[in-house]
Amino acid sequence: MADELWDEIQNLELGQEDPALFIPHEAYVLVEDRNKLSLTARSLNPRAHNLNFVIAALPRSCGLTSHVHGRIQDATYVHGTMAFQ
Repeated sequence: MADELWDEIQNLELGQEDPALFIPHEAYVLVEDRNKLSLTARSLNPRAHNLNFVIAALPRSCGLTSHVHGRIQDATYVHGTMAFQ
């Protein structure tokens, strides 16, 4: 049984024969424009750092004067999107 499973895994096809996926250039431009001022950060010491403060400090630490919309993800990461006013 184990040998058969091993043989199946060794011969597993991972989609190499699938046709290439075409993504139009306009889609890349749109995504790049929407996310150019978006970042995800992780606190090096989540027990000591208030993640709401990390979100508020993002514009200053990036050298921007802007508004930040942020959210805390799973108590260790923050996702911030900066928008110029």
